[in-house]
Amino acid sequence: MGWRMRSVLIGSAVLVLTLALVASALPWLRHGREVERDAEIVRQAIALGRFDRARDPLDRWLRARPGSAEAHAMLGQVALADGDLAEVTRCMNQARTLGWPREKLERLHAITLARIGRHAEAEAILTRARRPRSEPDPMIDEALARVYLKTYRLGEARDVIRRWMEQAPGDARPYLWLTEIDRRIEVDNPDSWERHYRAALLRDPGLDAARLGLAETLAHMHRNIPADEQYRLYLERHPNDPAALAGAGRNAVELGDVSRGSRLLEQALGLDPRNAVALKGMADVDLHRGDLKSSRERLDRVIRADPFDQEALNRRAGIRTRLGDAEGSRADRAALDRLKRDQAELLGLRSRVLAEPSNNDLRARVAAWMFAHGRDQEGVGWATAILASDPAHVPTCRLLADYYARRPDQAGLANYYRIQAERGSTGVRP
Repeated sequence: MGWRMRSVLIGSAVLVLTLALVASALPWLRHGREVERDAEIVRQAIALGRFDRARDPLDRWLRARPGSAEAHAMLGQVALADGDLAEVTRCMNQARTLGWPREKLERLHAITLARIGRHAEAEAILTRARRPRSEPDPMIDEALARVYLKTYRLGEARDVIRRWMEQAPGDARPYLWLTEIDRRIEVDNPDSWERHYRAALLRDPGLDAARLGLAETLAHMHRNIPADEQYRLYLERHPNDPAALAGAGRNAVELGDVSRGSRLLEQALGLDPRNAVALKGMADVDLHRGDLKSSRERLDRVIRADPFDQEALNRRAGIRTRLGDAEGSRADRAALDRLKRDQAELLGLRSRVLAEPSNNDLRARVAAWMFAHGRDQEGVGWATAILASDPAHVPTCRLLADYYARRPDQAGLANYYRIQAERGSTGVRP
């Protein structure tokens, strides 16, 4: 065989081998592209806060690359959105073990701290993480907005939210936070809320919080037909949400569909027998049926659970008048007048806090008002925010000591805050 023939044969063999190698590599290359495509979908979905869109591609990514530090870090962000803090910790530890960069882990840790109310620690890390970044980071913006809102620095919260909206114009979440600012100062501005909720839904039609918020806002404005449409859309996705069932039921009663409204309200009460909105809605149904006594009994249940419910007091006063209970009606109206004066006091305090957001003595007075009016969780929130900046603030420590002393299972915390108050009053800092 001549050298030319040998060269041809060798060339053919090399070509065949090359083609075989390429053919065997094609599925691997295709699989690699699919994994990277899933990874990119996950990154974009999380950046826009659309965590439901991230779940399936993230599952595929983790199955294909269980050793990917980034995939575990992304799973931690999804778990954080779900409020599963134990899973967040597990994912962070796994990502750390697999070599995920320390500064990126620190970012996720700070966002977690903001979620659980450790605002001072969170703010220091978030501010540091935010300054040098060259790309938008909506999760940091959201966490900082949360910190500023909870510590009543509403001007700084607005600045963060506006920048977030500019840098991520397709993100629906900042529009929800704008309504939260109004609620934080108890501004009744439903026209603005409607605009914000609709802007959020334009960007993310599946954002359930915006859908329910829009339904409640429209009902509050007595725009019952569009409210009914929004409640129906929300309940298609969440048929067993007692808050939505109660709101939809009251709205249906106001529309005149008493039969459907009562069914929805009874369904809400079956899921949550103490639901105040549903009880008040059924009180309306009883009135429609002419059963004044049953209506009053339902309102009695609302007021026993929350003596500061102004709507329930006002309605019960009217029913008592119709039942001939003039003394009971006068008592309800006197209680209602006191609550209105108290509400005016709170609004005055909040106006002063807006002007002096770092004045912990003023903030402690707001916390005291919350505890005195049955809004314990808000009181704890205010108190926690104060202690984040001044761990030995004496009035706040005393408030928490008194609050936990009323809870038999929290004697240890009551004692801790009592000791902190005593130390603070003598000038001893923790």
